Amino acid sequence: MPKLVAVFVGGALGTVLRYFSMLLFNQTSFPFATFTVNMLGTLGLIIFYTLATHTFRLEDETKAFIATGLFGALTTFSALALEVSIYLTNEEYIQALLYMVISYLCGLLIAILGYRITLKITNNQVKQ
Repeated sequence: MPKLVAVFVGGALGTVLRYFSMLLFNQTSFPFATFTVNMLGTLGLIIFYTLATHTFRLEDETKAFIATGLFGALTTFSALALEVSIYLTNEEYIQALLYMVISYLCGLLIAILGYRITLKITNNQVKQ
């Protein structure tokens, strides 16, 4: 399967997963759906990246399908930016700032912990 097709198929799957998460979480004063898909996507991508880098040999098409397609479509910086813009438009400056800081710091923490835990679980196995 060519890389472009892999990205397309992975992206379609990621988009559908994001859509269902938006249906699952009712809109509240905090955008839980976007926050959740961004955090789960971050964790999934870092686990995949760690395994692909340190443990498994994967075809370029597989990497494109999972990393760029699936997780690229699942996570959404544009929705985060839109939600922050809405907070700002409504003059909810504290909420805008908190949402940005919480999203960034939680994402970074999840990435660091996901990377370290994945390495520990796989015992730093080298690709074979």
